Amino acid sequence: MRDDTSTAERSPERFPVIYIAGPYTAGDPAANVHRAVNIAHYLMDHGLAWPLVPHLSHLWHLIAPRPYADWIALDFALLERCDGLIRLPGVSTGADGETDWCTEHGVPWIALTDAWAADSSLGLRSWIEEHWPNEGDR
Repeated sequence: MRDDTSTAERSPERFPVIYIAGPYTAGDPAANVHRAVNIAHYLMDHGLAWPLVPHLSHLWHLIAPRPYADWIALDFALLERCDGLIRLPGVSTGADGETDWCTEHGVPWIALTDAWAADSSLGLRSWIEEHWPNEGDR
């Protein structure tokens, strides 16, 4: 259910674009896509950010496979256009490289410490409001 109160506090034009980084190939790729989409859904439902979910290339890859290096290059091209990054838990060389890139380029990022819990949502909301206050410039 959409949280319209949050949307009223933060104008959609002011939403940061947040890259969702996390495991894709480790374990079950479909389950990893599901977890990333759940976080993205939360961000949109609560009027916090416009999420970018690179895991959605999963469907593209099923239809028209590409080499792993192409997907990584695309991920970094998209990441360069984002305001911040959320790192999902789990082993991922790709997501580790993305957080390293963010650190090197001064792009804010946050690591979630569990798959998803109420205390994570509060920390996530606080992190977004700290880095992208509604009245501040982006």
